[in-house]
Amino acid sequence: MDKPTLRNGALLALLHLIVTLGLLVYAFSGGMARLDNGVPARTMEEVASWIVEVLLQPIGTLWPVLARMGIPGFLEWPLFLLNSLFWGSGALFITRVGRRWLGRAGRNGKN
Repeated sequence: MDKPTLRNGALLALLHLIVTLGLLVYAFSGGMARLDNGVPARTMEEVASWIVEVLLQPIGTLWPVLARMGIPGFLEWPLFLLNSLFWGSGALFITRVGRRWLGRAGRNGKN
């Protein structure tokens, strides 16, 4: 794999990490504010929570298992980063395959 490909994958992983953390903080802080006074969740908080749940997959399904095993909390952060790397590499793979497929479709349409 060449350097631009690795750089693009790392940038996608970083973007995923930033978006996930930002939405997680937004949803969590909104939930904590509501906890004190019992006000129902706003629509944006519910949407942010749902998006965070999606972005935390597939590692998010392991968190309850790890909690039962008694894994220390500081080991969750490398898993968080690994999840973002997984999403970044998956997005990069899909874009590369899509470009190849669209490139072939374009060439076949011109013949």
